[in-house]
Order: sequence, then structure tokens, then C-alpha cells
Amino acid sequence: AIDGSVLWHHPYDNFQLVLRGDELYAFSGQRSDKVSVKIDALTGKILEEFDVTRRACTRPNGAADAIFFRTRSGSIRFDLESSRSEYVSPMRPNCHDGVTIANGLLYWWPMPCDCLLTLYGAICLGPAGDFNFSPAASENERLEKNVNSTDNIADIASSAADWHTFRANNTGSAKSDATIPKEITQLWEYAPKTPITPTTPVTAGGLVFVSGSDGIVRALDSATGKENWKFYTGGSVRLSPTIWNNRAFVGSGDGWVYSLEAKTGRQLWRFRAAPVERKMPVYGKLLSTWPAASGVLVEDGTAYFAAGISNFDGIHVYALDAESGEIK
Repeated sequence: AIDGSVLWHHPYDNFQLVLRGDELYAFSGQRSDKVSVKIDALTGKILEEFDVTRRACTRPNGAADAIFFRTRSGSIRFDLESSRSEYVSPMRPNCHDGVTIANGLLYWWPMPCDCLLTLYGAICLGPAGDFNFSPAASENERLEKNVNSTDNIADIASSAADWHTFRANNTGSAKSDATIPKEITQLWEYAPKTPITPTTPVTAGGLVFVSGSDGIVRALDSATGKENWKFYTGGSVRLSPTIWNNRAFVGSGDGWVYSLEAKTGRQLWRFRAAPVERKMPVYGKLLSTWPAASGVLVEDGTAYFAAGISNFDGIHVYALDAESGEIK
């Protein structure tokens, strides 16, 4: 600082640097055999080496207890106390800004690059505090029954020619025993009053079941297109309803899974797949942090489904008795 002379230099020319006190964290680039290092800022002495590299020209940004930067499989939180890398895999920060650290929160911003991962757009993460990421699921807290499982359920004349779930069956074969005529004509067309993004339809017993981004489950007469019934969930529905044993199952963006009487739409039970009731804005809508977006697969009387968006908030997988909604 007195005469501008060089105190030290390092031969590697592709470090990205973060200065903390008298220590300089230097993260090496991709396609490099150089490890990342911590350097004494005054002497140039290597204090520690880290087996971690950044990807592309991403900018590392420092927080009070960590440094964030882009890596091959998403983002890294490099913990300063333990020198360990923790992965945030669903999204990558853009190269020019990196992960923005402000207001006690972390921000990932939109970018035009084609190397986005499973989450994109403007994303904000906050501190988890003492949140329990692995809570035990209790029927007393999660399961709401409207009828006893022994009550009579109205019968629908389902057959092997019907399309009971997404891609027809649990193997996803997209095959049916239905006979397709050589010539076809349109019988009807159904359009909700408010445009939606619909799920693919499923069929059983002369009914067509469909839901969509408005969270409404509808049963239409397959011959006329007339709406027989509709049922409101509290969030968007992304995958088709599943029809099994005179029941219709649907997972909703509100974090609940519903079992309905297929013929009437009467709710039989619902189960909260989300560990807690918590909503957040997702592309202009309020959804659970853990939407039941997997759909419902029923096999041998067991209903399987999952809830969640990202691995860092937790993905919760369940197996319930399909008739009663009770945890297996």
C-alpha cells in the first residue's frame, strides 16, 4: 500500500475471489485440475485447499457464514466454519449476478441461458430456523373422513376398456381394450367458463374425469359432455385423477389428496400430504410449499403419492389404505 509493489502472486489465472478479513477465498473454474484454496491475503500463503470448483463464469458472493456460487449440478453453499459444500440442486444462479444475498434472504434471478434446471424464474429462499423437515405423519392431524370406509359407495360400471389413470394404467402402457372405429366424428366439446390448463382426461363407467389449473375436478357424461358434478380443491391440479373401485383420487396444489365417490363427487376423505399448512406464491398463484403434484397411484388397495417442490424443503412420500385413507 505504501509504494504499490507486488507482495505476492499466484500462477493460476482463473480464480474467482471473495475477501473475508485477512483471508482470500479463491474458487477455481471448470475444466481445471486446480483446487480451490484459502489464501493469506497479506502473504499469499495457502492456508487450506478445497475439493470444489465453480462452473462457468459465475460470480461467488459472500454471506456472514457462507459463500454461494454456481456449480455443475446447481448451486453451492460453501460453509465457512466447516469448509463443507452443501448443494442447492434445483436452480443455478446466472453468471453475472450469482446468488444475491439481501434482507436475510437468498435470491436467484431469471436468465436467458438454456442450462436452467428444474426451478427457474425469480426464486427466494429464507432461513429454515428450527423447522422440522422430517415430521411423523399422524392421522389425527392429517386425515379428514366424511364417511366410514364401510359405507356404501355408489357403483359405476367400469371396464377394461376404460382409461383409469394417467397413461391408462400403473405401468403407463397407454393401451386400452376399447375398440376404435375406422371413422370417427366429434360428439361434443366442453370448455369451462374460465380458460384453464387441463389435465389429461380419464374415463370409467360412462364418465370422463378431468381437472386442471383451477383446482376443480369435473365428471362429464361421456356420451353428451354434460357436467354431472364438480368438486373444488384448494389449488391447481397437474396430473389426471385416478379411478379405482368406484372412487376418484386427485392430488392438489393445496397440499391435500382427495378421495371422492366417482359417481357423485361426494368427498369420502382427504389427507394432508404437506407436513404443515403453508402457502407461497408460485407463478402468480398461492400453492402449498408441498403440493401433492405427483398424482395418485393405486395398487392392490394402496394409494401412493408424493408432495413437495424442491429437495431442500423436503419431498414427502405416502402409502395409504385407498378405501379408508389411513396410513399403511
